[in-house]
Amino acid sequence: MSFQLRGFGAELNKMKSCFTKKSKILAHKGKAKLYVKLVHHAKVQFEKLQSRLAKMDELLKEMDSCLFALEKETATLDYSELDANYAMEEYETKVKHIERELENYKSQQDNLQRGQSDLCDKKQQIISEINQLQRDVRSCQELTEKYNFSEWVIKEWNDHQAVFTFLYDSIELTVGFKCPLDDATFRNKLYWEIVSLNFETLLDETKAAPTAKLVHKLIFQFIDSQESWQKKCSTVHQLSQMLHDLSLVVNRCQLLGEEIEFLNKWGGKFYLLKTEVNNTNVSFLFSSSTPFAKFEVELSLSANYPTSPIVFTIQKCTGNLGHDEISVILSSVPVGADYLKRMVNQISFHLLQYSSAILINKRATVQ
Repeated sequence: MSFQLRGFGAELNKMKSCFTKKSKILAHKGKAKLYVKLVHHAKVQFEKLQSRLAKMDELLKEMDSCLFALEKETATLDYSELDANYAMEEYETKVKHIERELENYKSQQDNLQRGQSDLCDKKQQIISEINQLQRDVRSCQELTEKYNFSEWVIKEWNDHQAVFTFLYDSIELTVGFKCPLDDATFRNKLYWEIVSLNFETLLDETKAAPTAKLVHKLIFQFIDSQESWQKKCSTVHQLSQMLHDLSLVVNRCQLLGEEIEFLNKWGGKFYLLKTEVNNTNVSFLFSSSTPFAKFEVELSLSANYPTSPIVFTIQKCTGNLGHDEISVILSSVPVGADYLKRMVNQISFHLLQYSSAILINKRATVQ
């Protein structure tokens, strides 16, 4: 037992020695940083002192020059007292010289006034350009805020994991970290290794609206369609790109949900009797008395919306409109923003709202 205590005491002495050395090293490093700052401050003060001394030397030289000129002028005045006529002639010569200089100064003043006028014009021009640049900056800031697709929110971040949420906290992403052992990597979090990526939906499907379920299914369709997220995002440095890609998909699916809600609310303007969501499909039932037509269009949506064409099927088509006419209109709508609303609007405008012209053309063709 005493041998173990002696061994334990020896280990404690080693640890104490080690910690003492580390504390001395840290103290020396702190002193070194402090001395570097003091040396830098002393250099700055020395440079300022040198600059002030140089200015004082220039001022003293200028004073010596003025004193020398004053002494010379005083000697000239003393000499002029001995010969008044010569002094008067010299004075008149100086007056003439001064008059010529005055004329030159007036000419220079005129030139300076013209230059000042030009500078004022340039100043006004520069001010207008600055104002235009400020307007451009505000416009760019508005565009940046408008097209900011960061849909994620950080809920937790520690040395072991980070938790992000999307879509009003209805989707949760948990990122697991492998805590580095060396201090350099520990301080640089960008190179932390990611060991796990787990997606989880927090949506209560028993209370959620069909549109919300559709949006979640499309988002998880995209998540499941990708290759191993672990391969694509192995370090924290790659995490921002993954969050950006997810934000784009979440933003597009969210806009899709808003389009469906809009059509469900204002469908009467587009001759929509019913809007129904089933899994990842959306069905629109159209009806109009003008062409005496009633038909249902079912659209198969995907996470690529609205960047790829929507697959559609036409069901329960009755009345004066056929499958081909409806298919031509749906196929002619280009992909892009408000894809779903534009498809419904094109059907309403070309087939249901102005279908009397189509019927007249049909009759003329038959005759």
